[in-house]
Amino acid sequence: METFTISAAGKATISKDPSALLDYTFDWTDWLLLVADTILSQISSVENTADCGVTISFSEITDANRKVVVWLAGGTIGKTATVRTRITTNSTPARVDDRTIYVKIRER
Repeated sequence: METFTISAAGKATISKDPSALLDYTFDWTDWLLLVADTILSQISSVENTADCGVTISFSEITDANRKVVVWLAGGTIGKTATVRTRITTNSTPARVDDRTIYVKIRER
């Protein structure tokens, strides 16, 4: 299983084959356990889908409402998708946080 690499600029990056349909996990567990909170809602998006060809097939909140799993499909070889997930928590006032990964499209 391939894992994320962190670029010199601090960007979490992973490779994906254009014909693969794979799940990617955004994990807030450590932080949310510290503040005794959970995820209420999430919005996931591919910011440059017209350029990179990657789409989200499905996304959901999982693992005791502390992770978001995003299923990605497609892609154009040589392009990089910017995938962002924004969560809102159950607390009052609600916490809001974003996480971003970069998905490089290449034959594998």
